[in-house]
Amino acid sequence: MPPRFVPARWLRNAHLQTVYAAVLAPAPRVALRRERWETPDGDFVDMDFLDGPAGTPWVQLFHGLEGSSASPYARTLME
Repeated sequence: MPPRFVPARWLRNAHLQTVYAAVLAPAPRVALRRERWETPDGDFVDMDFLDGPAGTPWVQLFHGLEGSSASPYARTLME
């Protein structure tokens, strides 16, 4: 059984945890390589890659509707 989550004493409120993570927590800088993939209908999709050593497993991260690869939570996960 995984350990039970215990919040920091000064951050017990779930709303404050959300605000802290989104606004106050430092987000790491991540070196991304961007590729733009053109679609047949004239639109495009921008793909950001975090290149690792050869043989590194492929992991896909999908951000939320209003997120991006620059979102603090996404950058933290990529790090």
